[in-house]
Amino acid sequence: MGIAIVVAVILWTTARHELSHALVAWMRGNEVTSLRWWPGSSDGAWSLGAVTHVGPPHWTIDAAPYLVDVLLILIAALTLAVARGSVVRRVVLLALVISPVADLIWGWVGTMGRSGSDGADLIAASSAVWVHAAFALAVAAGVVVLRRSRVGRDRGMDHSSEERASQSDSLSHDRRSGP
Repeated sequence: MGIAIVVAVILWTTARHELSHALVAWMRGNEVTSLRWWPGSSDGAWSLGAVTHVGPPHWTIDAAPYLVDVLLILIAALTLAVARGSVVRRVVLLALVISPVADLIWGWVGTMGRSGSDGADLIAASSAVWVHAAFALAVAAGVVVLRRSRVGRDRGMDHSSEERASQSDSLSHDRRSGP
């Protein structure tokens, strides 16, 4: 079961990432000629997915998946604030927080010495300081959402255990005082 979840998260992350590139390329008037969201090789290089488009390059095409990641983290923060069921919380955490944070980290690592990666292309179009700062802030936001969702769950569990302890104390007190 665990490996199936990991594979599902990787496929979801890659599909979302590549579709983001393709959508923004298409919106900018480029022709999307191929789209792959499963592991394989293209142009002799192995990758989890790839998009090929014809038209002028633009930083928004490279940044699209990471902007979507930030949007998903914000949606997750709002959803987790009102979500009550543990299954809903787990799906939201996997699909809207863990997946985007993993994608952001993968993209950020790609800025370090891998030419042709999204991150390296963003640095070429902007500045390393801004790109690294943006990745750092986005990853930090994801970690904060993960941490707050955990703290909220822990508080609920602590509150329940405090209630149980209080009820247990009152039952013991009732037994000691007798009729």
